[in-house]
Amino acid sequence: SGSIVVDGTELTKLSRTKLAKWRAANLGYVFQTHNLVPVLTAYENIELPLLLLPMSRAERRQRVQIALEAVDLIDRAGHYPRQMSGGQEQRVGIARAIVNHPQVVVADEPTGDLDPETSQQILHLLGRLNRELGVTLLMVTHDHAAAKVAHRQFQLDRGKLIETTDAEEGMADLQSRQAAKGSLIVFQANKFCPASSHLPQDYQQQIEKMPGVAEVIPIQVFTNNCRASLDVIVFYGLPPAKVRKARDFQLMSGSWDEFETHQDAAIVGSSVASRRGIGVGDKFSIGDLTVQVAGVFTSSDPAEENYIYSHLEFLQRGKGMNLVGTVTQHEVLLQPGTDQLALCEMIDEKFRGGSVETDTRPKGVFQAKSLGDLTQLVEMSKYLGYACVAIVLALVSTTTVMSVQDRIKEHAVLQTLGFTGRTVFALVLSESVVLSVLGGALGIEAAYRFPPKR
Repeated sequence: SGSIVVDGTELTKLSRTKLAKWRAANLGYVFQTHNLVPVLTAYENIELPLLLLPMSRAERRQRVQIALEAVDLIDRAGHYPRQMSGGQEQRVGIARAIVNHPQVVVADEPTGDLDPETSQQILHLLGRLNRELGVTLLMVTHDHAAAKVAHRQFQLDRGKLIETTDAEEGMADLQSRQAAKGSLIVFQANKFCPASSHLPQDYQQQIEKMPGVAEVIPIQVFTNNCRASLDVIVFYGLPPAKVRKARDFQLMSGSWDEFETHQDAAIVGSSVASRRGIGVGDKFSIGDLTVQVAGVFTSSDPAEENYIYSHLEFLQRGKGMNLVGTVTQHEVLLQPGTDQLALCEMIDEKFRGGSVETDTRPKGVFQAKSLGDLTQLVEMSKYLGYACVAIVLALVSTTTVMSVQDRIKEHAVLQTLGFTGRTVFALVLSESVVLSVLGGALGIEAAYRFPPKR
């Protein structure tokens, strides 16, 4: 008896076929035991729900790339479940749950099989989905720490669902969520690469006077390439005293004092440190930029661990970078309850027609827009791959034709002995395929044994 109504749709009156279609379009699922298909890669597992929806392959690819980036697993796209840790498998499960842009994500004990540290990372990720994407999260859990992150809590007691509240914890959680949401990025209008965005640093004082603004942090960004490859190193230059206030970082090694008192010092995200093999006390160089590593940090936001933070003035005064008085962007921290979109319009209107116009967006939207660059790069690499395959086929075809011309006599002998023209053609084709495969295998082996130096 009774009925189930979600967003105006009465599910109890839908046929099995219509109910299945509704689930595919509106729901995402996160399982306690991941339930990934073992013979599919992370990319293919995430793509599975999209195969049920009417969309092109290009759109599916774009959605999967965005979902992988959201859970910080872009480098694990080609890995199978057996090649990943439990936390990584759960993040793939979360990406699969959100890839179809559901209204509701149902999570069944999402931290049940994870260690405490990984559990906190998963809970933080689920919280981001709720805050930044507006996804409703329905979580079933026995973990009291996990339950505390929810806006509302219900307890199942002898078959009855009873709402439980804790006003003090609820208010603290709400305030922390509002603080996390309160951030805008002010970028130069019509610019797509950090190297080309140059905002006057004195915009900081003008923005700070606007209603709803708590603080403005000028940021200089330096990257080793812009949309040229996937191996990107990003430096963020901030006033050193504001790094701890603006970011939720924990130093694994090193010293905050060392970072704040030396202008050429930098703190490095743990992912970058691991990937590049650097630690506290090392010097790290990209082009003409060299920093002294003063610390290695972890963050509640895994994406931050791919960045390097240094002093604002150091990046402005770096060799060949006379950028004093300008910054790449301003990060605007907001007071609780501020209307983000209204403030974005106010900032852009303030500087419209000025020396440098601005493009202001909420931080989550800005990061999603930046991800479009990566998506375009991956899309372009597909066509480059097609071109390479076409060139290889052309070379193999040319070589095969030349081989046939040089061995006409041998082929004539074979036909005389009773081989049909089709059999001779099959022999020639088989020889070409075997030689091509062997050549490709040798090339792959050489690339694996002698990788390019970074």
